[in-house]
Amino acid sequence: MDSLSSFEIQRRKELTTKLQTRVLNPVEANELQGILKKEKTKATSLGDLIALFAILYLSKKVIDYLDTDDDSV
Repeated sequence: MDSLSSFEIQRRKELTTKLQTRVLNPVEANELQGILKKEKTKATSLGDLIALFAILYLSKKVIDYLDTDDDSV
């Protein structure tokens, strides 16, 4: 499994910040989920449980954010 590119790493930081400040749009949320999925695959293959739990936690936050965003419409 390939590591994240420098662009993906930077984009993950940007999107995570947007998630924390609640200004992430659905397209960006899906982009972040894609990056996290790639990170999850890498962490699983390496047996890195700490990274895996952190990725799963962040993925859950994205899902919760999208669910909350849908309810407000």
